[in-house]
Amino acid sequence: AKAAADAVARDLIADEQGANQGVINAAAQALNDAIDALVAKADKTALIAEIDAAPAMDEDTATADSWAAYQAALETANAVYTDDNATTADVETATGNLADAKAALASRDLCDYTALDTALALTPAEAQEAYTASSWAAYADAKAAAEGIARDLINNKAGTNQASINDAAQALTDAFNALKVSTSNVLSADYAADTYYAKGNMTYTFKVNGAASKIQVINNDTKATQTYDRYHAKVTIVSYNEAGEEVDYATTEPAYELWTVDLTLAEGGYTVKAKYGKVWDNEGLELNIEYATYEPAYTAEAKVGDGDYGKAVEIEAKHGSAVTFKVVTPTDVQKIQLALENGKTSTYTVENAVEEGDTLVWTVTRVFRAADAGECTVKTKSISGWTAMDDAVITVSVADVAAD
Repeated sequence: AKAAADAVARDLIADEQGANQGVINAAAQALNDAIDALVAKADKTALIAEIDAAPAMDEDTATADSWAAYQAALETANAVYTDDNATTADVETATGNLADAKAALASRDLCDYTALDTALALTPAEAQEAYTASSWAAYADAKAAAEGIARDLINNKAGTNQASINDAAQALTDAFNALKVSTSNVLSADYAADTYYAKGNMTYTFKVNGAASKIQVINNDTKATQTYDRYHAKVTIVSYNEAGEEVDYATTEPAYELWTVDLTLAEGGYTVKAKYGKVWDNEGLELNIEYATYEPAYTAEAKVGDGDYGKAVEIEAKHGSAVTFKVVTPTDVQKIQLALENGKTSTYTVENAVEEGDTLVWTVTRVFRAADAGECTVKTKSISGWTAMDDAVITVSVADVAAD
């Protein structure tokens, strides 16, 4: 209409018939009508925001019908967004329908826990010590895994949640059915693995049926044995009756006994057997030794006189003179060692330390000679051995002074 109006000649004569004026008036009216008919382009900000906003559920967890409705609404919303002729009403309708479809997404039902509950209800007929260690450990692990299954799992489209529940139920059922009654007379073993750090010996307590004459610990890999009779210096025995009351072995036949023995056992698998008269158990107690790993606190600092504690300390000494300095370490340090550059060492035991809060403060006095000049280090020893790591070593500089 505007192009037509622009094309009307500007030199038309007002003829008697009024034709030229009619042309001008018609063009003007057409342009005015077109202007009145113009439609503003719709604002699609809210629509694209709704399209980009992810729904609270996905296809895996939403019901098939509600997800299909959401997908249809999303498809329409995208079509409206790309339509340049879409009106404000079109945009508002598409935005609202998409929001409603998201809100209407319905969750699939929870998984079926019947098989898992049935498996968890299975109860061993005997106490733990009546079964072999390996079969009980497998059962205990399977039960812990089954008990750890979340109780709000959705029966998702992929089926993985239900499968995990069914697998846990089956594993527990299989482990329960595989429980094997032990024929060992050594019923149980107790030891504090969390206090043992790869070296030294430790106290073990074995619960043994009746009154055995000996017990034997067999390394399953090397077949090496350690055998102890009732009167061995490392053995302490306490006898009990069926009611768990302590009795005198000399006058009363015990129902069971607790043998306490100091042993040095490396990590690995062992079998513990009991002997009655001349007969050893055919099947012993399975014992799997796994020790805790000791993690020392690799921190230490030193100071001379009233100075501040630090990693680097300057010691200035005259030949043959004694210098006293302090070292602060964690409380698990058993010894410290001053290692000179010339290879000499001085070791100090915990008697040289005083506990202050969660640290040990060591007072060290050492005579330095000219040959001791150079760098030396203070190392710490804990239950895991001497520390050679950088952050567990203090650097001390000894002044290079001439002898008197």
